[in-house]
Amino acid sequence: MRVPKGVYDKSVKRSQMEIKCAPFCRLMAQHLGWDTSCSYRIQGKVYAAQRIVKYDLHTAYAIKGEALEEQ
Repeated sequence: MRVPKGVYDKSVKRSQMEIKCAPFCRLMAQHLGWDTSCSYRIQGKVYAAQRIVKYDLHTAYAIKGEALEEQ
């Protein structure tokens, strides 16, 4: 996946990345028991030196927006 510029930049307080891969999102929703009529937000921790972001998928919460099936 492409990571937006600024995600690894420590001077940027908040940045976000949106995943728009419907098959991947459906797979994750099924695996985690999420409602596919909702979109979800997941907080991540940036490890800039390693250029990775770690997400705790069990902390996801539903938000208003496009359903996974519509993406």
